[in-house]
Amino acid sequence: MNIYPAIDIYKGQAVRLLKGAFDQMTSYGDPKEILKKWQAARGTYCHIVDLNGAKNEGDNRALIIEMIKSSELKIQVGGGIRSLQKAEAYLQAGADRIILGTSVIKDETLLKELLEAYPDKIAVALDVRNEEVSLEGWLEKSGVLAVDLLNDLENTPLKTLIYTDILKDGTMTGPNFLAYESLVKSTNFDIVASGGVTSLDDIKRLKALGVKGVILGKTLYEKKITLEEALKC
Repeated sequence: MNIYPAIDIYKGQAVRLLKGAFDQMTSYGDPKEILKKWQAARGTYCHIVDLNGAKNEGDNRALIIEMIKSSELKIQVGGGIRSLQKAEAYLQAGADRIILGTSVIKDETLLKELLEAYPDKIAVALDVRNEEVSLEGWLEKSGVLAVDLLNDLENTPLKTLIYTDILKDGTMTGPNFLAYESLVKSTNFDIVASGGVTSLDDIKRLKALGVKGVILGKTLYEKKITLEEALKC
C-alpha cells in the first residue's frame, strides 16, 4: 500500500477543507515547507490538489511545477486539469501522475487522449456526495451516479481510481469502509482511498480490504498520527 500525504493549495497556501466547504477552510502555511516536511519523513509519494484550479478560478500551476521540480517525492497532482496542454505541463515538469476529475464527465475526449499517450500516468478522482459525482471543486452536482461513471470507466484502460466520500473528507471520523470494500471487489482498478482516514487502524483495515493507496490530510496536519507512523504501518 502507498501512503500519499496531501497538500491542498488555495491562493498559494496549504489548506484543508471540511467536507469540501470553502467557507470552512483552515490554513497551514507555505506548501513548499510542508512538501519538505513530507520528504524529510522519508515519504515516497505526495498528493497535491490545486483548489483554485478545481474551482476554475485561476490556478497555482507555477507554484506546483516549482514544487514538483524541487522535490524527490513522486507527486500526483490534480485540480483543474481540463486540457491536454495543462496535463502535459505537469508531466513534463516531472509529475508522477496527473488526476482528472471534472473533465472526465465534461470532456470525454481528454481522458481518452491522455490514457492513449500516458497510460501509466493517469488517475481519475471519483468525488462522491450521497452517491452522486461532484464537479468543479465539489461545488457542482453532475447528475451522474457514481455507479454509472464506474461502469463507463471499466471500458477504458484506466488503472488507478481515487475515491473520495466528500461527507467524510476533513471530518477525521473514519473512511467509508463499505464503499472501498465494494470497489475492490467489483472493479479491476487500483483503489486509492481519500476522506476521513484518521488512525493507524483505519490504514490497516483499508490495507486488509485490498486498497492500494491512502491519502492522508487533516489527520497529519492535526498531528493525530505522523507520516512516519503511517509509513511503518
